[in-house]
Amino acid sequence: MSRSLGPRARPRSRVVRGQVIHEVLVYRGAGPPTAIRFATEAEAERQAEVFAAELDAGTLDAPADWPGMIDAFLDARPGLRQGTRETYRHRLQSVARNFERRDPLTLAPSDATALWRVRVKDGASPTTIKAEIDMIAILQRWCVERGWCRVATWAKVERPSPRRREAHLRPEEIGAFLRAAEKLGKEPPGERLAEDWSSWPAAAWLLLHGLRAGEVQHLLVRDVDLVHGVVHVRDRVGARTKSAQSDRAVPILSARALEILRDALRDHQGDLDAPAIPMGRQGRAAAGGRSKWLTRRCALTCEVAGLRGISPHALRHTVATLAITAGADVSSVQALLGHEDARITARIYSHAIAGAQAQGAARAVGEYLDRAMAGRAIIKAVG
Repeated sequence: MSRSLGPRARPRSRVVRGQVIHEVLVYRGAGPPTAIRFATEAEAERQAEVFAAELDAGTLDAPADWPGMIDAFLDARPGLRQGTRETYRHRLQSVARNFERRDPLTLAPSDATALWRVRVKDGASPTTIKAEIDMIAILQRWCVERGWCRVATWAKVERPSPRRREAHLRPEEIGAFLRAAEKLGKEPPGERLAEDWSSWPAAAWLLLHGLRAGEVQHLLVRDVDLVHGVVHVRDRVGARTKSAQSDRAVPILSARALEILRDALRDHQGDLDAPAIPMGRQGRAAAGGRSKWLTRRCALTCEVAGLRGISPHALRHTVATLAITAGADVSSVQALLGHEDARITARIYSHAIAGAQAQGAARAVGEYLDRAMAGRAIIKAVG
């Protein structure tokens, strides 16, 4: 590689211990250049042009504070879906609050341990703490790629092991949950306004048909086809679906669910662009408020029904587990849930698939043994 982009960013290839190394030398001042490695020669040449342009514009140097670092990191990922972008920002800001006086590039492995202790005291779950540590590791790897630091110090630190718990309702609990949801829709607890609870039964039924919480939040009246018993999950501006496969039609085959949805839509007076499931007072809760609206109602419904607390997403797991137990194949469950790849469905619900297969095998063995015993009895009688 001989092409040069001038004194500021220069790609080169060299052999180190028999291995070809492709890198870009970035010159920021009078000192020695920073060498940033890439997998291929073409990638190094392409990135050298980017670095040269950023050096000329004065945007290549690392931000010295957390807000600037977070903005730069997210700006470098224009292809992120809005929901993913908000999740990344929330996790980074959560960590930043604990190190707000620190340069983001100076975090050491011991800081990850300190964060872990603090977040446990805050009441954060092991899953949340692990996600925040992972997010910083991703940020650090990106900084290494840009030559802002030499190593991602949090990449190999110890992380909490999220506790596995039964994340779905058992078959015998589903009726109790739905009855409690319908009761709360008619008789809100305490001094709460009835209008703030009236659409909760419909939301509960939709969650138990495999919709994601975000899909329920963004559902419009026009998306609910009561005539044909179908709910359309659509990708639209302001309500992006998680993947192309998430854009789907979900059959509503429960007569009771259709009745509840019909009641929920009765007051919309032909406004097809109104929320199908109004959340908050006058149905005007903001995006973050809608998520809390679902989570709180789900928790209180479990309390009223005498069940252990579960999340709205656990109701989606309930649907998948029931479908697999009933004999549905992986591709059918994938289509129902809107997973991008059937392998995702198989991985998440491997326990349910294995259980259903084991039951099927045990049933087949039992039937064979019964037939064998019946045959033996016949032979014995004949003999």
